[in-house]
Amino acid sequence: MNLPVSYKLPRIVNLGCFEEWLTENDLVDSISYEWITNILSFENEEDAIAFSLKFGIPRHETTVEKMLNNEKSNN
Repeated sequence: MNLPVSYKLPRIVNLGCFEEWLTENDLVDSISYEWITNILSFENEEDAIAFSLKFGIPRHETTVEKMLNNEKSNN
């Protein structure tokens, strides 16, 4: 099982440009978006990389990823 790849979107941003790009690339069904935290997550890592390259938004490390990385470093 792969973890989703997440990005924290800037608070002041036109979400329409993201929506347009996601729709054009037929990715709407393979993402999730948390309105409260402004976190956009992709199921597919390649799609996530394309998003990051297009919009220049760095990857967001989720709490689960932090826990897994912490576990790896302790072993």
